[in-house]
Amino acid sequence: MESERGLTRAQERSAIQELARRLAALDPTTDVITDLIGLTAGALYSMDRAAELGFDDASATPDRAQFPAEFRAILQARANPT
Repeated sequence: MESERGLTRAQERSAIQELARRLAALDPTTDVITDLIGLTAGALYSMDRAAELGFDDASATPDRAQFPAEFRAILQARANPT
């Protein structure tokens, strides 16, 4: 099955795996870098699971102009859960 980006699930997973290999090769030297690697590893895991399970991502062709407002809303919601 092809995603909205024109990639098959196998191609998506292959791209994620390549990013994971690159991330695994890093040698963090500070706590901040270690934390960023951990955050990125979690994001890659989530993306891989979504691709593996065939999640149809409606935002595959995002409106980048909306990103700042969308990210701000998401972060505010996470910072102040109801």
